[in-house]
Amino acid sequence: MISPLSAFPTFFALSLLILCNPSAISQEKVNPLHSLRSQEKNITPLPLSGLSTLEWKQNADKGHFASIMKLAKFWMAKLDKEKQKTPQAQEAYHWAVHWLKKASESAHPAPQYHLMKLKYSEWAPDGSEASSSFDELKDIADSCQIRATQGDIEAILVLMDYVDEPDQQQFDHWVYPIRKKANSGDGQAQADLARLLFMLPEFQKIDSEALILAQQAATQDNPDGMYLAGRIMLSPVNELRVKEEGISMLINAAQAGHIEALAFFASPNLSLESVNILPWDHKKMGIIQMLCSRGQLDFLIQRGIELVEKNIDAPGGLSMLSRAADQGSFTALDLLSKYYQNNDYNVPEDPVKSVAYASRLICHNGVNGFLKMASYYERGFGVEKNEKKAFEYAHQAMQMNVPEAYVVYARLLIKGIGTVANPREAFSLLGKLEKESPQTPSLQFLLGYMSEEGLGTNKDFHVAFSHYMKGALSGDTRAMNNLASMYELGSGTPKNIQKAVEWYLKAAQNGNLEAQRNMKKINHPLNKSPQKQ
Repeated sequence: MISPLSAFPTFFALSLLILCNPSAISQEKVNPLHSLRSQEKNITPLPLSGLSTLEWKQNADKGHFASIMKLAKFWMAKLDKEKQKTPQAQEAYHWAVHWLKKASESAHPAPQYHLMKLKYSEWAPDGSEASSSFDELKDIADSCQIRATQGDIEAILVLMDYVDEPDQQQFDHWVYPIRKKANSGDGQAQADLARLLFMLPEFQKIDSEALILAQQAATQDNPDGMYLAGRIMLSPVNELRVKEEGISMLINAAQAGHIEALAFFASPNLSLESVNILPWDHKKMGIIQMLCSRGQLDFLIQRGIELVEKNIDAPGGLSMLSRAADQGSFTALDLLSKYYQNNDYNVPEDPVKSVAYASRLICHNGVNGFLKMASYYERGFGVEKNEKKAFEYAHQAMQMNVPEAYVVYARLLIKGIGTVANPREAFSLLGKLEKESPQTPSLQFLLGYMSEEGLGTNKDFHVAFSHYMKGALSGDTRAMNNLASMYELGSGTPKNIQKAVEWYLKAAQNGNLEAQRNMKKINHPLNKSPQKQ
């Protein structure tokens, strides 16, 4: 019996022929207000779910409604994975709202529905956690009922979200037009209905119907059908023979250039030990390179970081990150600014480029852009030193309600950089932040430092020790160094040179220069040959 993965050599030969060709996309300008009527014109031939983020953006820039919604949902999915207000959550919120607003120009109710939910979510910049108006959402859902009867996928998806647990009768009513097309043999309708069934909360009860539809679409060489059939076959409850057939389906979808299928095989968590996939690393790298060539955002960033930080090909990595930045990625802009700032990873220091990337991040209202400019003005890096401007940028960042920004703002308040020193206000801000987001980087270090020095609060070595310990355990090297110092001196804890050396060593091994100097001062056996574990 031949393993289905024996098809991979052919896959790589064919895949070189299916990379995205931007010239295949017409440059004709499309009025967004007419996008619903023109959404089948001048777009790439693959189903939308098989396109990359770059290909969606190219279509979206021409006013293609469905592509705009794909981009919005790409960022909404990223937002759903966030647990608190991080810079990554801010980026996802920003772009989800951006694309939903653009989609709203078509007067379609779906983007309005999602916008309203985001506006009243905990992710909104004003920190509001109020529930969106039930009446307003109901009005939008009613509009979607009408569109659903016309086979509008986005309207159906809104209804599936609005109704917590739709019953079979409701679902069948919504998808009736699509089911009618699917029954007539329309391959894309079959794939669309299979995907909707796959998305139901209780889809496992009807996965046989979804699989049949996906297989029917696959027999018509529909890449969506191939991908969905493969994913359903890989269900944990299926036997090995079925799973191997599922892998074969996914390979077919990948050969057709389906981005979701390619991303499946490029996943770092993929485990296919049950079939012969050697030499897998080589094949996997080819797929990742293909995803990058197609402009898939996540993989451009992932591979760009790897090329730079592992010293494989810094210029190539910077180029990939630059392409991701051109798609508006806050993460890529932040990384590029950082790489040109630190003179690390064989990337020459370039203050002009570092400031330029931070400025581009500010143009998108990215919180890390404001924090970087605060740092640059404080230090005079790439700009003339101006502590007042540093404080202003930090204050703007803090107003975005991202925890890291509060820490930076508080540090400037403590030292009186660009403003009148006010340690008490800083301590109050940090105290509130600890209750809401105790794992915020540098938070425990600053609280420990203020308690140790009596800044804005009473001097208390025991409290300082407790904060330093929390920070050290979370990986903060400055907290590690200060914790070691307290062990060395017996401040807030019994004196313990052994533990002092251990924490100095850990901080030093992770690049803390102060800890490296402190290690040299202690006469202890562990100090004789420090090695990174």
